Amino acid sequence: MGNVTGVKIDKEIMIPIIIFIAVLIFAVLLFFVSKNIARKKASTAEPLTDEAKKMIEPKKVTLTPAALGAAADKLFIAMRGFGTDEKQIYEVFKALQTESDLMALIVAFGKRKSYNFYDGLPAWIADECSQGEIDTINKILADKGINFKF
Repeated sequence: MGNVTGVKIDKEIMIPIIIFIAVLIFAVLLFFVSKNIARKKASTAEPLTDEAKKMIEPKKVTLTPAALGAAADKLFIAMRGFGTDEKQIYEVFKALQTESDLMALIVAFGKRKSYNFYDGLPAWIADECSQGEIDTINKILADKGINFKF
């Protein structure tokens, strides 16, 4: 038994505590490394806001600028901070009718600040959603004839 500032510590208790702390530190590091890799992947594939603007066909935008702004804010709120509200994200994408709606949403979202990056909607989706959730978003879009893939 060790003695730290007058307190006796049993080695049988210390070893599991040290192992737990080491595993916890490893898990936190792994989390941040994987998020950074996903963000870099999304950033290289992300159409810039200017490119999205060029892809918008104004007559095919079915949502008002106010509705697009509200949808962008709803996505931001669903993804910021700890935890992600997938139902809210799916709801936004279900409201889109055309590829021009999606491009207008990407423009409305713009680039926003997260805890570890400043980027556009595709990067946010890659950072905050699992591959299964991204597949669901892509299926929602594909079912509407929208060919864009996150």
